[in-house]
Amino acid sequence: MKRSVLSMLLMVLCVIFPNIPAQGAQALPLIPAYEVEPNDTYADANNINMLTGCQWLLTHQCFVKGDLGLNDLDWYTFSISNPSTISISMTDTLGDFDIFVFGDLSNPVTSTGQINLNQVEDTNQIDESGDLPNLNNIEQIGQIYFTGQIYFTGQIYFTGQIYFTGANGYSNKAINQFTWQPGMYYLLVMPHDSDQRGAYNLTFKSEALGNLGDPVPVNFNVVNSEINCYVDAQQSIPVEVLYLTNSPRLGTTGMTITQVLNTLALSETPAGRVIDLNATNLIQPATAFGPAYANWDADPSNPLQANEIAKGIRRLIMAYAKQCPSIHYISIIGSDKVVPFQRVPDETKLANEGDYLYDLPVQTNTRTWSTLFYRTILTDNPYGTLTRIPYRGRQLWLPDLAVGRLVEDPGDILRYLENVQLNGGFDALAIDTSDKINAFVSGYDFLTDQALAISDTLQPYLPQTPFQGTVQPLIGDTWSSTDLYMKWLDNIESTTSGPTPYAFQSVNGHFAHDYAIPANYLSSTSVISADIIYNYANTFLPDATFFQQSLGYSAGCHAGYNVYNSDMIFAVDRYLRSIDFPEAYIRQKGTWIGNTGFGYGDSELVGYTERLMLNFTEELGRQWQGRAGFYAGIPVGQALTRAKRRYLREAAAGSFSVYDQKVLLQSTLYGLPMIRVRVAPTGQTNFPPHDQQDFECTQCALKRPLITNVAPDQVITRTLTLHFDNQPATGSNGTAILTTMTVDSDSFDLLTGSVINGTMSNQAGRPAIQTVAMPVDLADISGSLQLRGAALLDAQTSEITGVNPLITRLITEEVYLETEPNYNFAERWYPDQPFAYSVFESKELADGASSDDTRRYAQLLLSPMQYKGNGADGKVRLFNQMTIQLNYLSSAAPAYLLQDTIAPVVRHTLLNQQGQLNIRILERGAPGRPGALEEAHVMFKRTDGSWAALPTTLVKDTLPDVWVAKVTLPQPAPQPLQIMVLLRDEAGNIGTGTYDGAMNLDITTKKLFLPAVNK
Repeated sequence: MKRSVLSMLLMVLCVIFPNIPAQGAQALPLIPAYEVEPNDTYADANNINMLTGCQWLLTHQCFVKGDLGLNDLDWYTFSISNPSTISISMTDTLGDFDIFVFGDLSNPVTSTGQINLNQVEDTNQIDESGDLPNLNNIEQIGQIYFTGQIYFTGQIYFTGQIYFTGANGYSNKAINQFTWQPGMYYLLVMPHDSDQRGAYNLTFKSEALGNLGDPVPVNFNVVNSEINCYVDAQQSIPVEVLYLTNSPRLGTTGMTITQVLNTLALSETPAGRVIDLNATNLIQPATAFGPAYANWDADPSNPLQANEIAKGIRRLIMAYAKQCPSIHYISIIGSDKVVPFQRVPDETKLANEGDYLYDLPVQTNTRTWSTLFYRTILTDNPYGTLTRIPYRGRQLWLPDLAVGRLVEDPGDILRYLENVQLNGGFDALAIDTSDKINAFVSGYDFLTDQALAISDTLQPYLPQTPFQGTVQPLIGDTWSSTDLYMKWLDNIESTTSGPTPYAFQSVNGHFAHDYAIPANYLSSTSVISADIIYNYANTFLPDATFFQQSLGYSAGCHAGYNVYNSDMIFAVDRYLRSIDFPEAYIRQKGTWIGNTGFGYGDSELVGYTERLMLNFTEELGRQWQGRAGFYAGIPVGQALTRAKRRYLREAAAGSFSVYDQKVLLQSTLYGLPMIRVRVAPTGQTNFPPHDQQDFECTQCALKRPLITNVAPDQVITRTLTLHFDNQPATGSNGTAILTTMTVDSDSFDLLTGSVINGTMSNQAGRPAIQTVAMPVDLADISGSLQLRGAALLDAQTSEITGVNPLITRLITEEVYLETEPNYNFAERWYPDQPFAYSVFESKELADGASSDDTRRYAQLLLSPMQYKGNGADGKVRLFNQMTIQLNYLSSAAPAYLLQDTIAPVVRHTLLNQQGQLNIRILERGAPGRPGALEEAHVMFKRTDGSWAALPTTLVKDTLPDVWVAKVTLPQPAPQPLQIMVLLRDEAGNIGTGTYDGAMNLDITTKKLFLPAVNK
């Protein structure tokens, strides 16, 4: 029933380990290298290996002396040939300078359509101790738009962190980050303000981890004539599923599995196409993948080999989906060895995947070993991703298509597929609460709030008559492995028990890949092993079917990590430790969703992996209609895909970090993604108006409000007047602000009267702030309008003093949770601006859509609270009312406006004794066209808490692209001075200046201590 663990240190799921040591570096060269001008653009960057005195390729380090002149930028480039820890420090500066590392700017990741996540991305990095050395803000990131044609913050890899004050009184900056991808990198040194200039010292170091050779790409041509979008000659049955496998790598049963797949693809609904990567007529040469697999077999410890195969597979999927918009599902048949997961570098500092290697008895130089040794995240997301979103110099893999995988033993996979045939196809295996009327939910520690929320969500999904379905909870901090066994597994080893009675099992707690840890783990060494599930076969049902027609999912660490059995070290417990939950659920004909890596939560809130799993639970209840127009139940893979897209869409300004990326990447579906989930009518919920059903329902196409009375050749403005009900909620650890927003008026009269509740955002180490996310999509007769910017026109605020804020923290193990620290940051408000927006696109999957159709999601993000202070002596500013202006462009607008995507930036501000502000502004237009700054206004806070715009005079400077805004402040000006600068160009792009969040010109940067622990 359960297995003893000899050591508590082995039992704890996510123990903190030091990073894997890198190879040692040689001593720093005594003779410095010197910067060479011109290097103002990345195309003219100094290659540090070419600088006299610097021998980067030989010593893996370099010491450079540089100097920034007036309006100067300094670019450097360097290369790494192996996964390495990059350490760059800037010291002894004679000005306030910033440093940034970019990916290969000569080969950047470009977005699909209009995607703008710049106001959502969090470029800060907490360190191994949970310390966040500084807070980068939106205006600082905006300045990068003007540094050598860098248009997307998605190109930024790392930002310099303040670590102490240098000899000259300016902050020293450092970057210390592991990067997995060999190639070219670029470093930018830029002044924080345009008047900053002077000398600086740069120290470059690179410490390699391992030695990877460059893989040979998978080269082939797609044979478009072999892509058939229908399975019948009459072209009435579209191909919706692509089955991916590699038959020889499934052993002796590989050909049988392929035959069963072909039968299912042709006879079942939805219909599909089987792609055997061993040889397929879809590409030429048909066996193009063979050499790549052979190279990987010869070099299994090289994750780059796996990624070359994955890249080729994704290219093939993209070609098929481009020609056949009916593709909705990707079903992977086989383990990582058969169809590799994509390896994505894990840039988290807390609970990095390299840590798990120390707790895993795995053979070195194997596929499993290498994914952990090189600190990577395993993900299937790329196989379902059709839309390109630049992120950290690469692509953010956010799926459009539903992806699922069957693992691991070929015999288990074959029996799973044959079971589909024997039981009447996919529909007969639906997870239906009219068949299994109960659900099970467990949780403890910081997962208690998530477990309670999921329980409340699942209860209406269960039938009320003729039999009452119930959620069976196991929530609290004292239950044992016996309790978990009796509830979750319902006495699975009994010869008289039948299949599980639960349609849903939300199993939340600490996990390893092969065992679940109970709530009383501090006083017990007993756990539930996955092999219990794997080996069960009822006497009366000899085939393993315990979890047939049921769905299990977990927020636990590595609960979805499929460890390849033969990679494990042979030991007494080899068999036990090699069986993981994904293969155990597939063996039992169930569906399982879990993390391939460490999961994350929040100490006080439902955040990170907890939030994703709650999103997923809510998506299960959507009123998904079939093509006949009746409720059919949502496909389980679509529920997970929609939950991931929603997670990104609801990210607050400046909140989306590498931890959020990891949450989205690692949650993996094991099972067939087209299996439907049907819930009772009491639990069925409508789709949001801005996020309609993806396909099948012909009446459910995405509906954007259509605006007809606008001039499409100019900027379209929309004004929203909002008020907020902000209620402080004080608990044992501090105060959070709960927000409800009401739209008092909308100039387009679309949202007037709407009431939207705020939700807590994932912002580790920062005060708990609710964000209101409001969809603001619009369309005209030319199609979807582009949202270009948001500006604050006026506001009414009030302030509360003596506030101890609730500080949110990443957590992966409650036992490591330290006492909540003070938030000592008295000189700047957080967040630095209470409004932002996000825009991203995904493919339009609705029936009848073309391969080029997209869904655009534009959202106004409002955080009507700002905080600054020292510990319990903090101050909260509440925005009780706002008037927001939104700017849009029609696709029928002139090309020079559509091509101008860069917002104006405040570069320097002077305040004289007479109270006159002179604000220097950079404004660039479309490529090859001078910028045109249309408007600048300074928002000024009065003594009564109101904010209003001051009269502003705009003057064109003699320098190209430079403007000067002149403003006279009221005299005497209230102290402390609080201003916010807003700028608008002719294309509707809006830039905001808050002076590092201080909102005045006396800016002091403080260091923060923001602990976060493993889960």
